[in-house]
Amino acid sequence: MNSPGPVRAAALGMACPLGLRLRPALAAIHAGISPFFDHETFVGPGGPARVAMLDDPRVPTTRHGRAAFFLRHAVAESLASLAAADDLAQRPLACILALPQPGLGPQLDPAALMRELEGLTLASGLPAKLRLHGAVTEGRAGIFAALETALALLTLGREPLILLAGVDSLVDDETLHALADRNLLMGRSNFDGVFPGEGAGCVVLTVDPRQRPLAYLLANAVAREPEPFVDVAATGKISGAQGLAAVFAS
Repeated sequence: MNSPGPVRAAALGMACPLGLRLRPALAAIHAGISPFFDHETFVGPGGPARVAMLDDPRVPTTRHGRAAFFLRHAVAESLASLAAADDLAQRPLACILALPQPGLGPQLDPAALMRELEGLTLASGLPAKLRLHGAVTEGRAGIFAALETALALLTLGREPLILLAGVDSLVDDETLHALADRNLLMGRSNFDGVFPGEGAGCVVLTVDPRQRPLAYLLANAVAREPEPFVDVAATGKISGAQGLAAVFAS
């Protein structure tokens, strides 16, 4: 487990079907507004796909296009609220992306996503320079795996600030078909399936004392689950949650 000490969250950004900025999205969530509805045209093996998607003609239809749309909004919000960072107009801000695991629908290209972020500005109005440090494709644990890298860079003094972002979209036709083909959609044929959604969130982490902290990051731990899922009916075995136990033990 890492103990990064004074690593702080200096800025946040969020974009999802309930809001393209953090506060409106959180207000909608707190108000109990549901983002889910039945897809108008896509019907899976368990009936109409129930999705959380932004139904807006301005949003592209491809997985990359939709992911890039949400990522740009989230990153723009975080950069606009980042104080005392005019030096970033000269020094590129290192970015680490947490992306979905490959093998289910079109894979997101981190370099292509970074190109979609060109032209964003800081709070001062100066252009922001962003540099892709790396991308992590560990699925649901991706943001924590990416955080592991970010903390190492910060605590070793290799980067003064790091933008950490997670993004995905599962509601394009190709990805919906991939989910349906593997019977992963929530419905009559799979009561343990998923409701496909989309969105992006990001946080700017720093050890720079000039940045007013929104929160301090005290620790992070990651581990690999040797048996993440076992078909009990076929094998008679269940996961022992060894990876989860290792995380808590560390």
